[in-house]
Amino acid sequence: MRRVQEMNPRAPDHKSDALTTEPKAIVVQKIKVISFQKLRIIINVYKSHFVVVAVVVVVEVVVVVVVVVVVVVVVVVEVVVVIVVVVVAVVVVAVLEVVVIAAAEAVKY
Repeated sequence: MRRVQEMNPRAPDHKSDALTTEPKAIVVQKIKVISFQKLRIIINVYKSHFVVVAVVVVVEVVVVVVVVVVVVVVVVVEVVVVIVVVVVAVVVVAVLEVVVIAAAEAVKY
């Protein structure tokens, strides 16, 4: 190893390597801590994504409910308008009929 390092000063010095100087249990514990930290980061990222997805779903549901309510209101208003127009037309025809009959009676005499 020394010889390799003498030939290439950038070669790693394995004696100063942290993995060789520390007991295996500590190295395993460090790896576990790092993996738990990564797991926490991943969980936090997914939590924020779940919050965003939940907000989007709630907004979509609200939009769908609003659209359905608007459609129902429009249909009800259209039906009411049609009924009012039919009633007004019947009343106008009845009034015109009475006026025409009265005019015909007046012309007769």
